[in-house]
Amino acid sequence: MGKKNDCIWHKWYLPSDLCNLIVAECDKNQNFDDAITGGGLNRRIRDSEVSWIPRTHWINGIIWHYVWEANKNNFNYDIDGIHGQVQLTSYSPGEYYKWHMDDMNEFEDIGNRKLSITIQLSDTEDYEGGQVQFLTSDNKPFFGPRSKGSIIVFDSRMRHRVLPVTKGVRKSLVAWIGGPSWR
Repeated sequence: MGKKNDCIWHKWYLPSDLCNLIVAECDKNQNFDDAITGGGLNRRIRDSEVSWIPRTHWINGIIWHYVWEANKNNFNYDIDGIHGQVQLTSYSPGEYYKWHMDDMNEFEDIGNRKLSITIQLSDTEDYEGGQVQFLTSDNKPFFGPRSKGSIIVFDSRMRHRVLPVTKGVRKSLVAWIGGPSWR
């Protein structure tokens, strides 16, 4: 496990074959719950295509396993599960997500998010640009890993963004973990 600049990611990687299976499953069920272009948000902030994975899908179990381990070993937050649905996000050339925090959103009620997870599903050769960038508590930027299968678990109050993809397509899973109000 590694901790870097207030962001935790594990040296765990989903195997490439599992990433491919997840992408194939999502492609097969592209409109699990209606794909949304623009992420459902104002395009000045975000431009991407997202689709939602049902709460009962096996992909949720994989995500919960890694979040639970990261929380147990690093955060020790009072969490109770994945809030909302897991999101498959696809960024094509020119698409991005500007600086934001997952625990607040001016467009919708997002509940009490405590942890966020992103799992990289694309090979680094499949796209250019599209790096996930974080800001430390003292506003120092750093990039998350890009390797296929890389898993990043971070505090939902941490500012982060996805830089514009310049070539190809970047796909990732994103989920938010909540719990009772902070004490």
